Order: sequence, then structure tokens, then C-alpha cells
Amino acid sequence: MREASPVTLVVVATEPAEVFGLVRLVVAETRAHLRAAFPPASLPTLRIVLDETGAIAAAAGVDAVGDSTEVAIRVAGGRVALRSSGLAACAAAALHEPNAQR
Repeated sequence: MREASPVTLVVVATEPAEVFGLVRLVVAETRAHLRAAFPPASLPTLRIVLDETGAIAAAAGVDAVGDSTEVAIRVAGGRVALRSSGLAACAAAALHEPNAQR
């Protein structure tokens, strides 16, 4: 089994005061279920950043941000190894092997 890579989840919303509380709730509940179902070593370290101003998204090259925007960036060796956007963008980044030969 390969080691889980650390994950940073950056959330940007048009109504941060309304959405960020829900994000915290959903992540806490999901974590509890995952911890009950999987050994701790198999779960990645998760850092959640609530980006009220959209500065992190802008720095990552995401120029249009809305509540339905989904963008994932996979970083390997300090460089962007994959950029994906749209539905299932996060799944694409999670499944990507940064050292795979193509």
C-alpha cells in the first residue's frame, strides 16, 4: 500500500459566512466516518483553508471562482504536476501518480 500524500483543501465561496460553517460540519462528519472505517495510517493528513478573499485560488491560477467551481492541483517536488478543473477534478488529482512514466 502506498503512503497517503498530505492534502490541502482550499474552499472559496461567494457567501463565506454561510458556507464555511457547513464546510466545517461536513468535513468533521466525514472524518469521523473515515476514521471508523479505515486504519489511521491509510488516511492522508488534511489541512483545510477557508479562503475568504480568493487570494489562494488566484495564486493557483483560478481566475473565475464560484460556488460550483472545482479545481485540483497536484504538486510534486515543489512543482505543479497536474491541473484539473470541472466535475471530478479532485478525483483526477488524487488518482494521478506524479512519478508515473508516460
